[in-house]
Amino acid sequence: MTATGARIIGHAPRILEEAPAIIAAGQALGISPEATTRQHLRPGVVYRPVRDAQPVAVWMAWWRDSPPAHASTLVHLACDLYATTAK
Repeated sequence: MTATGARIIGHAPRILEEAPAIIAAGQALGISPEATTRQHLRPGVVYRPVRDAQPVAVWMAWWRDSPPAHASTLVHLACDLYATTAK
């Protein structure tokens, strides 16, 4: 597992943005969160769902002394979104 949350077989990327390029070059296979399929499109890379995989943990973070103005609402929205898409 890389610091980016992606699982890579072959060459490990230093940052998430490198993973699709390494995979497209045929140097690795990878398992990544579903969001990667929309955020890191790459010619030559095909994303396939892994239906029986365990859910991926999602974390929200902000500075302890400076929470977002609507942190509670944001947390509730994220929980609602992930509750519906995880099914």
